[in-house]
Amino acid sequence: MIESRSLSSGFLASVERFPRRPALAVAGQELTYRELFDLSASVAATPRRESPGSDPALTAVFAYRSVVAFAGVLART
Repeated sequence: MIESRSLSSGFLASVERFPRRPALAVAGQELTYRELFDLSASVAATPRRESPGSDPALTAVFAYRSVVAFAGVLART
């Protein structure tokens, strides 16, 4: 039986196991798993910061193959 794993759970496991390994290379910029995790956490914090006292509204990522676009997909609110 094949175990099902979400994108975020696989990414988080890689952050724990390989924090210094390259995770993403886009447009000449390379980030390690730890750097990508930190950036995605920052992206996820923005809706919480901008809507204090309530749950953040449903948020979409509109971007094209950039480091921030990938971080936005991984961002967890």
